[in-house]
Amino acid sequence: MGKKSSNPINSQMKKKAKASKNLTSTLFETREIKLKISPIVIISLLILLISIAIAWDKYRQQAFCQILTSDYKDKILWISVPDHKNTKDYVSLDNGAFVYRHIYMDGFEKEFNVKPIHFPIIDPDIADFLTRHNLRARILNNTEISQEYASSIFSTSETWAPIIEDTKFRVGNGTYVDDERVYVRWVNDIVKWGMFASRTLQPNELIGIFAGFITRQSDDVEYAWEFNYLADVLDDDGEIVRTCIDGKYMGNYLRFANHRDANHNGEEIYVIYDDLWYVLYIAQEEIKPHEQIFVDYGQGYWNNKQKYDFD
Repeated sequence: MGKKSSNPINSQMKKKAKASKNLTSTLFETREIKLKISPIVIISLLILLISIAIAWDKYRQQAFCQILTSDYKDKILWISVPDHKNTKDYVSLDNGAFVYRHIYMDGFEKEFNVKPIHFPIIDPDIADFLTRHNLRARILNNTEISQEYASSIFSTSETWAPIIEDTKFRVGNGTYVDDERVYVRWVNDIVKWGMFASRTLQPNELIGIFAGFITRQSDDVEYAWEFNYLADVLDDDGEIVRTCIDGKYMGNYLRFANHRDANHNGEEIYVIYDDLWYVLYIAQEEIKPHEQIFVDYGQGYWNNKQKYDFD
């Protein structure tokens, strides 16, 4: 009897103990699940991931800039793309327009060891020869030059002479101010530098007067224009003095204009002023901001030189 009466109690106690154990286990497991999906934990993990991403991005940018500046230390300045109504104009430009530094004439001596001048300077060594040059008369009397061609030269010269005279006057009295319509920037390792428009240049608009040292021509004519065009400069004995407008050691933006055989958007013209030659660069078509300006050097320049094809 005693054994039979104790079994139900023991059985109930075991069931309660088992239920209590199951409840404890369930509560513990539920608590574990709550810890895994806790908002605080999620936010902390997100903050950690964002911090790692930001740190990596900064490291990557710094490493990339160091790689670039190691090769182009004096050429690169990070320039943001300017706001412009016509985004397509800027998308069509090469990336260098907003990566490489835009250099103006006040930086010529530091960057290129070139003295910035806005108007040609005559070498005293040949100054006397030029005073007796009589360019206009010699062109008129040259039977190898047609009257039509001579007339076109004189007509073009009359058109541009007032601008040359005004520039010479303002440079002479110190009131000339560079309007920075063009600038110089790095192009590539082959041609190195180039001249680019700072603003829109209209067709037939003056880009500039080629400034340099009018002197005896040397073998290095990398930055020079022929001065003995149609009429040779003669010395006291009547011997030819090979003369050029040399922009190697002193000059302006135009010395950096690159050559293109066809589709050049700039043109060089010879103009007579004060009975001397001046070389002007004129826009042949509309040149948009940050477009490179090209001229035709002439076939003689490329003797013993290899051309770079921009097309």
